[in-house]
Amino acid sequence: MMRWTWDIGVARPGYNTSGGNQRELARQKNIKKTLDKAKKKEGGMSTQARKQRDAEIMQQKQKESKKEEPKKEEPEKK
Repeated sequence: MMRWTWDIGVARPGYNTSGGNQRELARQKNIKKTLDKAKKKEGGMSTQARKQRDAEIMQQKQKESKKEEPKKEEPEKK
């Protein structure tokens, strides 16, 4: 929306530049939102704890795959 600004006693069309601190508040809100996303993604765990958990999961998966894997016998060559 165009508003009139006054400069040296002459009215001319322009934009209202007095936006207060809306930009600053939006920036702070965005920073908070970004930090909250990072915390949720991380799950609140430290890097060391997350690595430990992932290593245990991988070991369990490897054990399960070895159990399920049947031994393959090679066919006899004639």
